[in-house]
Amino acid sequence: KSIATLLNQMSTEEAEQYLHQISQDDPELYAEVKKYFLSFEDLLEMPEHIMRVFWRSPEIQVDDLAKACKSYDEEVINNIISYLPKRKQKMYEPFEQPLSKKEAEKAQLVFVTLARKMNDDGEINLEELMQDEDDMI
Repeated sequence: KSIATLLNQMSTEEAEQYLHQISQDDPELYAEVKKYFLSFEDLLEMPEHIMRVFWRSPEIQVDDLAKACKSYDEEVINNIISYLPKRKQKMYEPFEQPLSKKEAEKAQLVFVTLARKMNDDGEINLEELMQDEDDMI
């Protein structure tokens, strides 16, 4: 768990590079660490039943979402938007101004933090999301 704590304190890019290195050097350690580390990427690739609950949360702010999604393909963004309540779908507008990577990561962290809170409150089950797909049968 201490490696996951360390990863959560790194920038997203640093954490992903570190995780990639662990996956190359020690796949078993990677599987263990991945259970505790959650990235914004993970939130984009959740199973549909978790996406439906997570993206409908009243705590989701479309302005933060626009910043968090700044560097993503339109297809990925449209998929997320499709899970938002209709009112928020209408409110969503892409963030057009230049945005520093740090600001985008800060916006992404809002959603990672919300996902952890929803997991702690029992609204969603992140263990399902964070287990290694290779463990599935």
